[in-house]
Amino acid sequence: PTPVVRDGGVTLTEGVDYTLSYSNNINAGTAVVTLTGTGGFSGSIQVNFTIKRKLIEVITQSYEKDYGDADPVFVYTLNPALYMNDAITGNISREEGEAVGSYLMTLGTLNAGNNYELSLSGNSIFTIRSIDSDGDGVPDDVEDEEGTDPNDPDDAKDSDGDGVPDFVEEEDGTDPEDTND
Repeated sequence: PTPVVRDGGVTLTEGVDYTLSYSNNINAGTAVVTLTGTGGFSGSIQVNFTIKRKLIEVITQSYEKDYGDADPVFVYTLNPALYMNDAITGNISREEGEAVGSYLMTLGTLNAGNNYELSLSGNSIFTIRSIDSDGDGVPDDVEDEEGTDPNDPDDAKDSDGDGVPDFVEEEDGTDPEDTND
């Protein structure tokens, strides 16, 4: 913004009553404007002012994947766009973890430089869904935890040997240690 210069109640005119020169006014941080009197005015004054970082909203969506799969490629848009030839580097990410559940999306390594402040828009969630690859009724993440093969329907933990996996018995409310239950 252009400064308004007054002599008492009279607004002075740039180029007639004074000139302005700037230094360090390209990037975010402290800049200086120097006002020098001309015509009937003399002297000069320097005033510091702050150039704020521009807030850029990083917009992404919620994502999901099946347990054990690789993460999808995360995409985003910026609002507003960066200035001229300024560029953004890095990638958005998510909270760490591979367990079934929900994780918040994060700015990750995204960086637009010192002139910008990035803000992730909304509450984008990354969800890891539970799956049962071998159809034995036991989710893959449980089989991984128990040390059984999530791709072999005959390899599920069955403590009482009744042919019903412990996980299924626990879900059904029966005792996985009791063959009569």
